[in-house]
Amino acid sequence: MGIKEFKQLTWEEKLKELEDWILENKRKPSYSNKNNNYEIQLIKWYDRQEYNYKNNYKIMKYEKYKILLDEFKLKYSNYFVDKKQIWLNNLNELEKFINLNLRLPTDSIKSEKKLNYWMDNCKRRYKDNECIFIEYEEIKNIFKNFLCKYKEYYMTNEEKWINNLNLLKEYIDLNKKLPNDQNNGDKYYSLTNWISYQKKSYLKNINCMQDEKIKKIWEKFLIDYDKYFIKETNEDIWINKLNDVINFINKNSVKPSKSSNCNKEKKLCSWINSQNDCYKNKIKIMKNENIRNTWKNFTEKYNHLFLNNYQEWELAYNKLINFIEKNNKKPSKCSKDLDEKTLALWFRNNKKKYINKNEIMKDINIYNKWDELIKKYPILN
Repeated sequence: MGIKEFKQLTWEEKLKELEDWILENKRKPSYSNKNNNYEIQLIKWYDRQEYNYKNNYKIMKYEKYKILLDEFKLKYSNYFVDKKQIWLNNLNELEKFINLNLRLPTDSIKSEKKLNYWMDNCKRRYKDNECIFIEYEEIKNIFKNFLCKYKEYYMTNEEKWINNLNLLKEYIDLNKKLPNDQNNGDKYYSLTNWISYQKKSYLKNINCMQDEKIKKIWEKFLIDYDKYFIKETNEDIWINKLNDVINFINKNSVKPSKSSNCNKEKKLCSWINSQNDCYKNKIKIMKNENIRNTWKNFTEKYNHLFLNNYQEWELAYNKLINFIEKNNKKPSKCSKDLDEKTLALWFRNNKKKYINKNEIMKDINIYNKWDELIKKYPILN
């Protein structure tokens, strides 16, 4: 085949030409035979693929072709690289990934597809005792130890469920109580949400509780540890949630935010907003006088965190006046002091609202107070 004809072939066809040449000649193409243009064309093409692969360039930007080339090299590893070493390198890459991400690679993320594909192939071939696992006993033992070391990532759903239940039993036996959110960072941390999920699944007979075996194990567990699962009233649940909010505020000195990246914090914020609405309209659980009084006492204790828009505006307004009186200047947005910078941004935003008479400046009392402010302190103009 001539150079022009070779160039017209697809990538897969070129790889097939290389494979046919290797099968026929029992060796890898070489540059040494300068009289054979076709052989040199093949090795040049192959070397370009290696270069592109290494640099993630041209067609090797696509995982499909990287996988095809890897499989080809593995299949003819005796002509290219020691396949045993390739396998060990891939296992090392997989182990690094797990240690860094605390999970297995997935085929749903483009950068992880290749590693996921290799991992799945290894599991299948190890199970069937084929390919490299039948050739090298050492590789088989290494992979066996690897699976044992990272068994938590290779459990079936049932095995994971049983493992969590055993962890829960272990915690209760040691502490004589159920785990809570205070177990942050230890191996029991996720059990609080896990228990809640099992309760809901059991009541509705959904998810894992559709499995009769799992369901019977859960029922036996509830009987064995029944004293730890006293049914909570709505009032108990509400008080527990309020305690979660109080613990959050005491720890962070702010109330939970809906813009947080933490789902738990978002849920607490949503719960607070819901209680405010219920309290205002005296509906749902806020019909209960004990709950209503408890909420009132809570918001009064942390009143600085529960100001409405007008109260927050008044607070910032007074801070601005105090700053001017103390420093004889208006706050600067370039200040290294965070409080001053925040005050400067607040002033700038309200100045725009004053000019446009929109948002909070639609309120005549607020508008007049701002008008008095800029007349009293010309440095604000």
